[in-house]
Amino acid sequence: MNLFDDRKIEDIAIMRIKDMYENQNPYSHPLIVCFSGGKDSIVLLELTKRTGVPYRAEYMQAFDMPSIIKFIIREYPEVKRNIKNNIFKLIEANFGFLPQRQARYCCTDLKEMLYPEHVVLTGIRWQESNNRAKRRMVEICNKEKTQYYLHPIIDWKDSDVWNFIKENQLPYPKEYDNGYKRIGCMFCPLTNGFERDEKLYPGIVTAIKTAIRKGHERKGKIVDVNDIYNRWKDCILGKKTIWVNDEQCIMDLMTEDM
Repeated sequence: MNLFDDRKIEDIAIMRIKDMYENQNPYSHPLIVCFSGGKDSIVLLELTKRTGVPYRAEYMQAFDMPSIIKFIIREYPEVKRNIKNNIFKLIEANFGFLPQRQARYCCTDLKEMLYPEHVVLTGIRWQESNNRAKRRMVEICNKEKTQYYLHPIIDWKDSDVWNFIKENQLPYPKEYDNGYKRIGCMFCPLTNGFERDEKLYPGIVTAIKTAIRKGHERKGKIVDVNDIYNRWKDCILGKKTIWVNDEQCIMDLMTEDM
């Protein structure tokens, strides 16, 4: 795309979606719009609606805040909710092993859905992270070679996203007005909201600890659940690395005898 194109960025994004469906789409299936309830997916869905091409919006319910799930149901009822599993069952099934930055089985088991012979639209943007800055606008899925990805707003800035939402009066989660910069899974190892989530959802903390206990019981082990949880928390908050003063961090502790 010409960097000096004088068209509005939303018109360019719409053109990208239409061109992908009409000219580069090897399949006749509707486009899949990945919807999370976050600001980027809200913009993505609105742009796709304006193209007039066939699509269906899907939400992979992961470990999201209850308020986000309610928001989607209330404001975007056309979005189909897919529920593959829940985090507590995953922790138990993984013998009490908790998600880590280096081992996020939760993303694969909760958020990823394969769509063979489909084009999938996402709200991924270069500005979001160093890793996403390396992404291409059109990609092929590593796990399903007949699935294509298109990221129509990949070059948008945060300000572009918010300007579009405000100008078009699109509903968005109130969490953004309360200091949240990104809407994602609770207790995520990749975000800085762990301590905030602990305060807001003490019942979830209890449920996580219960899953840890049940997971170890499957191996016939009795453990100090609070100690395991606190070690996990310390690693996520960066207070401990893998080894600190010869004391094991949660990554080592949880993988023993597995």
